[in-house]
Formats: sequence, structure tokens, C-alpha cells
Amino acid sequence: MNIRRAQPQDLRAVVRIERASFADPWPASLLAWYLQRPDGLHFVAEEAEVLGFLLALREEGPLAGVHVHNLAVHPSHQGRGVGTALLQAAIGEARSRGACTVRLEVRTGNDKARRFYEQRGFRVVQVLPHYYEDGENAWAMELPLVRPAPQCCQEPADPGQ
Repeated sequence: MNIRRAQPQDLRAVVRIERASFADPWPASLLAWYLQRPDGLHFVAEEAEVLGFLLALREEGPLAGVHVHNLAVHPSHQGRGVGTALLQAAIGEARSRGACTVRLEVRTGNDKARRFYEQRGFRVVQVLPHYYEDGENAWAMELPLVRPAPQCCQEPADPGQ
């Protein structure tokens, strides 16, 4: 299996996997928007064809991090380490860009996804009420990243002090 940066020309495969993976898939136009972002951390896993994808964006600010917006593996390729390989690629890239954390959201009804992320070091940090369009709550999950610079994940100083 090869992990590489996703390109706009991967859109057809990404849409196919998105539709096979989710009951309420993202529209092709939104997936295309992500794939065209030069600041994104977007990856695909492939063998003879694309097996899965990960779409993430860098967040700026004092608690700089990477936000995983979408990770999907075609159902016929799940359980083979594809999702883990994609997530490891994103975490490695996040570290190399100096991110403090990797963040994501998971439906509270998706115990399989929550366990997947917990087994890879993520922890639930918050429940987000009515996060999804259908009203379902989400777990906000976070993986802290270690970085040599001690100021990495410190809160900004209060300018009033």
C-alpha cells in the first residue's frame, strides 16, 4: 500500500469512497474544495486503486494544530490498516509542520470510530451538542503532539496582566 498526497485528479475516487462509506456523504463540490486547498494535509492510500483518503487542514493560533475533517476507507478495504496508515501520515505531517495537536469530531453513535481513534492515542475532550445537521452530537477528540519548543501548547498570556 502506498500513501501519497491527494491531488484534485483523485476527486472521482474520493467521491466514490465517500458515498460508499457514509449515509450522508459530503457533496463532490465540497470534496473538490478540500483537494484544491494548497494548505491542506490531504492523503490517499492506494494499491491498484485508491482505497481511502484523509482530508485535514492546519489551524493557526496559539494552540496551533491540525483538524482532520474527513477520513474514509472503502468498506471493502476496512480492517487492513488503511485508516491507520492515512492517520499516521497526517500525524507525521502535523508534527513536521509544528502542530501542537490533531483534532477531529466523531458522531456519538459511532463507537467503532471512537475506539479506532482512542486506540491511536486520541481522547474525548468535549461533547458537541447537535453538531451534525441531523441533530446528532459529536465527540471532539484530540491527540496532543510533543514538540521540542516549550511554548508549543501554552495558553497565550493574558494581556491584562
